[in-house]
Amino acid sequence: MKNPLALLLILAALTLQAGCAAAVRYHAPSLDHLPSSTTSTQRSLGFLWGLIPPSPISLEQCGEPGIQKMKVKQGLIDSIITIGTGGIVVSYKVKITCASAATTR
Repeated sequence: MKNPLALLLILAALTLQAGCAAAVRYHAPSLDHLPSSTTSTQRSLGFLWGLIPPSPISLEQCGEPGIQKMKVKQGLIDSIITIGTGGIVVSYKVKITCASAATTR
């Protein structure tokens, strides 16, 4: 490569972003006795460096008894989207685990 400084900057940026950041974790201890049901993953987008927040996530999507775990994180792909747009689009991955309505014995 003709410009080693540019390569060094790209490698430094990728190394710093590869760590992935967990932003929010939710866990319902009252639902620990129930088995996990379905797990869904969706991408949530905010805009203008976080000034316009991502659209709300429906808490009713699991029905009864509710959400057992929820994790919002910004992984490598999300970081690439955010850095690639200069922060105009901020991407997050949301993973929701529902609790099963059936009880275990």
